[in-house]
Amino acid sequence: MAWAWRHDLICWWIGSTLGGRKIKATLAGEAGSVARGCPQEGILLALLWSLFVDELIKGLKENGCYTLGYAEDIVTIIRGEFLNTTSELPQDALSMVQQWCDRTQLSMNPQKMVILPPTQIRYLRRLKEPTLSGYTLQLTTKVKYLGLTLDKGLTWKTQLKNLITKADRAFWTCTGTSGKIWGLKPRVVHWIYTMVVRPILTYGSTVWWLRVRKMSAGQSSASYRNQLV
Repeated sequence: MAWAWRHDLICWWIGSTLGGRKIKATLAGEAGSVARGCPQEGILLALLWSLFVDELIKGLKENGCYTLGYAEDIVTIIRGEFLNTTSELPQDALSMVQQWCDRTQLSMNPQKMVILPPTQIRYLRRLKEPTLSGYTLQLTTKVKYLGLTLDKGLTWKTQLKNLITKADRAFWTCTGTSGKIWGLKPRVVHWIYTMVVRPILTYGSTVWWLRVRKMSAGQSSASYRNQLV
């Protein structure tokens, strides 16, 4: 009974928090009630969204679409041997997404959704772009997901370039604290490297670390997959 009481109390507290909020437009100066949704960057946002979207992720997986969800980001991986048949699978997945949105009274912005075909095939004329809410999703050569830039050939060239540029900027920003005639102490330089530069360079390295074994990051995706196996 104690646990049931706590469960009901938590549900009431969350419902009161979401349903009792007020929103006010700065431009018009008019106030109104908010029927649903969590405050941006709220503590409960990631947890409640994960519980809510779990039904969609399970449904996509049961339909043969390998789907991953992290916080508010969802990615679906679809594999196929032939372009004409593979084109039907993303459309089926998006149809499930549309049905889920209609049932839950939610909407998704198709302009923020892209399709990345990780293949070495140059001409993808037989690959038909799927549609969502009447909007045709566009094919792209690279996409950023959870801070990692995935390119069409899975070469990680753009990802490594971005990491190096970001780490270089961070290092010179930190060194700007030194004067023109005196520099930083060795222990401070070591701290900057271990606490600022190295975390930037090693972000996501569990995925792209094989690139450092090559003189160039332009290796084909097929060779990269063979090394992983």
